[in-house]
Amino acid sequence: MNRTALQFDSGWLFLFAGCTLLFAAIVLPAKQELVNLQERLQIIQNEHAHITNRIEHYQSFFVELTNREPELMDRIVRMQTTGAISGEYVVFDPNAAKTPLQWLRRRTAREMLIVQSPQPPTILEEITAQDRRLWVAGFGGLIVFVGLVQGPRRDY
Repeated sequence: MNRTALQFDSGWLFLFAGCTLLFAAIVLPAKQELVNLQERLQIIQNEHAHITNRIEHYQSFFVELTNREPELMDRIVRMQTTGAISGEYVVFDPNAAKTPLQWLRRRTAREMLIVQSPQPPTILEEITAQDRRLWVAGFGGLIVFVGLVQGPRRDY
């Protein structure tokens, strides 16, 4: 009997499964760490932009104060005297800034930061998490070895 038809080699299934496990053990944790680092970078960049904005406002406030800008000086006098200059009516606002620095702090207040809740990890990400990563890689290597050693079945 001459067999010229292609025979199915089950070793390829082991090779594909082992390579998939090795890929998952190597790539998935690195990808998750990359996502975490990108989120941290975004938070740090937002914080840097906010601090830079505050510094600019404080510097301009200091420059205006040393130059005795009339608008700023009038605002400071009104804050310190509650606006009761030359018989004006005074409306008391308990939420108003009491000092120039409090006014400046409110002016440079930071917007609320919304942090998204992380998506639940997939089953493959849970399997390759933490110290189980080496076990998955070792098992994948063993499966690849079995696939390389196993040959086609010969029944003749």
